[in-house]
Amino acid sequence: MSDNPHVVLDARFNALIFGHTKLEKLWTGARWAEGPAYFPAARHLIFSDIPNDRLLRFNEDDSTVSVFLTQGGHQNGHTVDQQGRLIACEHSGRIVSRYEHDGSKTVLASHYQGKRFNSPNDVVVKSDGSIWFTDPTYGIDSEYEGYVTESEIGGSYVYRIDPATGAVTAVVTDMVKPNGLAFSPDEKLLYIADSGITHDPNCAPDIRVVGLSDFANAYPERLSLGMARRVAIARAFVVKPDILLLDEPFVSLDAENAARLRTLLSDLWTSRPTTTLFVTHDMRDAVELADRILFFSARPARLCREVAVSLPRPRVNMDEAIEKLARELAALTIEGR
Repeated sequence: MSDNPHVVLDARFNALIFGHTKLEKLWTGARWAEGPAYFPAARHLIFSDIPNDRLLRFNEDDSTVSVFLTQGGHQNGHTVDQQGRLIACEHSGRIVSRYEHDGSKTVLASHYQGKRFNSPNDVVVKSDGSIWFTDPTYGIDSEYEGYVTESEIGGSYVYRIDPATGAVTAVVTDMVKPNGLAFSPDEKLLYIADSGITHDPNCAPDIRVVGLSDFANAYPERLSLGMARRVAIARAFVVKPDILLLDEPFVSLDAENAARLRTLLSDLWTSRPTTTLFVTHDMRDAVELADRILFFSARPARLCREVAVSLPRPRVNMDEAIEKLARELAALTIEGR
């Protein structure tokens, strides 16, 4: 096993880890381990051995592993809610369930619009108590992690369970096989992995960033200008265009929203490289985002100069270098050289 467990694809990841840490194998013996959920008060970790239809428990005090539950519905993903209860996604049970403090089980969701779920896969709980989960078909595709049957819904969606009413809402319906999911620390973004390449060779492995979850059903006039811009950009990337035209996307935005939108664009370009023509009058925006900058004269517009931006990507924590190059290019423009 490698001494270095990290493969850094984006320099920003380095700020999230301790570089000197090592990868330690705690236990082996499952056919397929997944769905870890940690209980700090008990100092143990619950995880799934899906094909064997059992939950296992790792004891942090003595490093022992024991069987916690058998015949639990081929459970996959787990999480712990704010009350310290285990939330489970059951493949063969085709439900999302909760284990109460007294050991009893409560079914939180089993159907959408009168049809049974496929096989709930992964789950997260938001701070408002709402429960979000994915529902691909892996648990009904074979006998290995569930039982073979046809999908009643006819698609693989991401759902939200309302904490007050228990109502189930489909929040994402256009992914092939939504799988793992997680909220950003401020809960303004939901990250969803699409593992649909298992069923569609044209579905590239992808992690979608979904914002505006609280406004999923809002009319356009209810969205702020910043939110509307994010919706427009997300919609543009969903169709995987060959070329994308952005005409001053940050104009009229305050500094915070403009910075958030620039970060969103950079992340989307990293995950889905797309040729983009970006029109702006802001030299700093051009330097931060572009690979090449084209300068045009006043009308009738003529191409005056082309400059390659050699700053490395991702351009994180590079404010000084970005500002320096922006000033140099602005001076060239003013001087007309």
